[in-house]
Amino acid sequence: QAYLQVLKQLIGELLSVQNSSAIIPYAQRWLTIEPLNEEILRLLIGLYIQIGQFSAALRQYERYTRILRLELGLDPSPETRALYKQLLSLYNQK
Repeated sequence: QAYLQVLKQLIGELLSVQNSSAIIPYAQRWLTIEPLNEEILRLLIGLYIQIGQFSAALRQYERYTRILRLELGLDPSPETRALYKQLLSLYNQK
């Protein structure tokens, strides 16, 4: 829990200075610890979108969806699916 608290603070500070590239490794670590944390997933996908790494964002969504279905038998939330649709639109435009 202490480690996650430090990650949360670090991510918050980096978000405040809008350093998307620097946040990604910390968000990935958080998602490794809490693979079903949809809020962190959306943050990570959004960061990938901001820096133009659409393929990485798609892989992240697909990995999350697979884990969520295997572990809980659920689909992503409407917010996450909306982000995915936005991502697909951007991906198809490139």
